[in-house]
Amino acid sequence: MSTIIRQNELFTLLYRFRFLQRRHFQLLLNHKHVSRIYNWLNQLTQEHYLKKFFNAHTITVSASYSLNTKGRKYIKDHLDDREFMSVKEPVLDRVWREYKYSEQFRNHCLFIADIYVSLYELVQKTKAVLNFRTKVELLSIKNFIFPAPDAFFSLEEQDGSKKYFFLEVFDPSTPETRVTRRIKQYFEYCDRRYWQDRSEGSFPRVVIVLPDVRAKRFTYKQIQRKIAGREEPIFYLSTWEETRTKGMVKEVLQRVVAKDSD
Repeated sequence: MSTIIRQNELFTLLYRFRFLQRRHFQLLLNHKHVSRIYNWLNQLTQEHYLKKFFNAHTITVSASYSLNTKGRKYIKDHLDDREFMSVKEPVLDRVWREYKYSEQFRNHCLFIADIYVSLYELVQKTKAVLNFRTKVELLSIKNFIFPAPDAFFSLEEQDGSKKYFFLEVFDPSTPETRVTRRIKQYFEYCDRRYWQDRSEGSFPRVVIVLPDVRAKRFTYKQIQRKIAGREEPIFYLSTWEETRTKGMVKEVLQRVVAKDSD
């Protein structure tokens, strides 16, 4: 496969996830040679297609990368290429601000990428079909819950059954009031039937990843009080540690059930 096509794929991944590390590129581009990936990333960084984020005082933490100004211009000049057909120019212009975002925000983006990788690896084993859209790709969808979740994905099994999922990831600094407000938005979105009246199948499951066990318990109780007597929406909870350690697999997802269903 040509270098240009590989480069386009790399730029598309950064457009979708905003920040990625070498390991993400190696797996998602199916590249076997680590040294070549490093050399490639270094070259693109030196030529200002990519911006590199690295703290020499934390050498155990891998460098992360985002699109830089020449990467933005390259995409804008090649919007007719197949890989860039879904790119929205106003969204692409945020490249000018990427360097201003906090380390916590970068870690958040990297964590979403880790979740995608775990799902990607899962479907390689199960032969299911994964469709994964990041927040960037959800911004222009009409009648979608607003603000958009961190991701929206579907899994289609070999028997043809298909399930949809909203993904919400809350950082350690997230106030409990924000989590509560977001949960309320999902109940309202479900009750207004924006999804059900325009799509086939049941309302998507809502997967929420919390900072720790304490936040998970708090959120579980918040949801539990609201779902009595309801079939939808269905919520699953996990923590950063559980998801980071095992991936986005069913073993780390705890379904919230009403008290009378225990």
